[in-house]
Amino acid sequence: MAPKFRVFAFVLAAPISSAWAQPKTKMIIGTGVDPSLAQFYVAKEAGIFERNGLDVQLNQGPSGSSMIAFLIGDQIQAALGAELAFMRSMVEATEYLKTHRHEAAGQIAHLLKLDPGLTETLMAKVDYGMRLDNDSLAHMREIEAQLKQGGKLTKPVDWSNFFLTDPLRVAAPAAVTLDAPK
Repeated sequence: MAPKFRVFAFVLAAPISSAWAQPKTKMIIGTGVDPSLAQFYVAKEAGIFERNGLDVQLNQGPSGSSMIAFLIGDQIQAALGAELAFMRSMVEATEYLKTHRHEAAGQIAHLLKLDPGLTETLMAKVDYGMRLDNDSLAHMREIEAQLKQGGKLTKPVDWSNFFLTDPLRVAAPAAVTLDAPK
């Protein structure tokens, strides 16, 4: 009986130890100091990025939309849509936000050094969802217009290079309804 137990334990331990040996993909993600970006904070604080093989550094700036200039300038990674593990992390973090609102508020407040009660109050006003649709593209075009108006965008943006739908479609098929951007 003992040999079977040892074989069984080895079979269970092998996949786990090989996952630990895998190098993590390093990413720098720019966010604003804003509880509406909660998926990023929860995925970082709850270890969701790490469980999905990602070594993520969150850089907070004055706002999420101001991070677009860093994205275009290649100072942060355009991971949203470029990395299936990232998409899975975001989908999982979104579900965590919906099912563990109080714990998520505490994690976000801790990471951003905000008042926990205020953070939870603000989070109640946001409908967290993971989707890529025509409203997503419209929002990005608004940001593009603001950057152009402020003189911070010096070259045209090819949105077809920014909206890669396949990773999110694999992680959450119903979340992708975006028409191909032009």
